[in-house]
Amino acid sequence: MGENYVLIGENCVIYVETFINCFLFLSYEVMIMGRIKTMLIKRTTGDLIEKYGEEFTQNFDENKKILDSKTKITSKKMRNIIAGYATRLKKTGR
Repeated sequence: MGENYVLIGENCVIYVETFINCFLFLSYEVMIMGRIKTMLIKRTTGDLIEKYGEEFTQNFDENKKILDSKTKITSKKMRNIIAGYATRLKKTGR
């Protein structure tokens, strides 16, 4: 193995420039960005706001109750993330 490659793990080899560029990109994104919402959360929240837009408010606890009554989200964490994102969208006027 030459000096231009880095051994990652037991069987994984990567070119040094690729490794450095990827690391710098990820470090840069982590320093600048806040919490990143997945596309599932964004899409689900957008669909729910389109469907029940008038019912969502700028209050997180009320939005949790709305989600409980209108959807069948079984994961408490997922419900809270969607309710929080809907609250943020309502506060920013989107």
